[in-house]
Amino acid sequence: MNYAKIYTSIISRALTRVTPDEYTEKHHIQPRFLGGEDQSYNIVRLTAREHYIAHWLLYKIHRTRKSWFAWYCMCNLINNNRYNSHTFKYVREKWAEKIKYYNANREISDETRKKMSDSHKGKIPWNKGLKLGGKKSETQINYELKPKKCAFCLKVIPYNKKKNTYCNNECAHNDPNNPVKNVEIERKPNSGSFKAGQTIDQSTRNKISKSLLGKKKELGECPHCNKIGSISHLKRWHFDNCPKIKKRPMVVCNKCGKEGKDSKLFYKYHFDNCGTKRKQIKCPHCGLIGGIGGMYLYHMDKCRHKEYNDAN
Repeated sequence: MNYAKIYTSIISRALTRVTPDEYTEKHHIQPRFLGGEDQSYNIVRLTAREHYIAHWLLYKIHRTRKSWFAWYCMCNLINNNRYNSHTFKYVREKWAEKIKYYNANREISDETRKKMSDSHKGKIPWNKGLKLGGKKSETQINYELKPKKCAFCLKVIPYNKKKNTYCNNECAHNDPNNPVKNVEIERKPNSGSFKAGQTIDQSTRNKISKSLLGKKKELGECPHCNKIGSISHLKRWHFDNCPKIKKRPMVVCNKCGKEGKDSKLFYKYHFDNCGTKRKQIKCPHCGLIGGIGGMYLYHMDKCRHKEYNDAN
């Protein structure tokens, strides 16, 4: 029997499939006793039964003391009984359910939390310096072979920022050859101060900003609403444009004498329908009376008595 072929088929199937919803365990593709590392490319998710069979196959392939001990730890049971792949799967799944229930309902006191934190102080984490993560794509592997470098400091740009020309904003700002930095800003016409299409140099902008530093805006007061603010703001929104003097004129209905604002709504819902009532109809199923538009839109086809009457 070709044990190596069976082992590779189990591993390749586990690498290409989607992680199953059932209980799974981590397995080193190349065992640690053969120099396998704790890296993501050397770890695969197997079901409990597949994990048991994989270690049995490794023992059959290598026939070493360490491979035998790894399989012995999985197949040894209390009372000198033995596991097979099915009983191992059953015991592991039940054990995982009990541990999950215990951890969900477990209450840890503050003293226990403090002891746990003190016991971990000064220890080096097991994953420090390890490159953990998912499987890299082919494009990412090719990018790492020929990475893109920053145009200013020549540092390597990460894969997730490969479209950027610079590694950060500081390099983009400090690079004198950056074409985006030296583009002149186009200004729109502003109350006749600038002509259409006119641009301002950086030196002119600096002079304008320095001349305005420390100066307070001239204040004024609206004569209609007594609003105090800058003159430029009041000219735009107050004085002749004050909302208190810009009121809609009132109109009076010729039929009933009702007064309202001169608007489209008043003409639509009052002048055209003044003194008249909407035509009403009666539902043939339940006897409800209402306006013809609302009855046909919301009631006729949706009446709950309609189905009862049709059934009888």
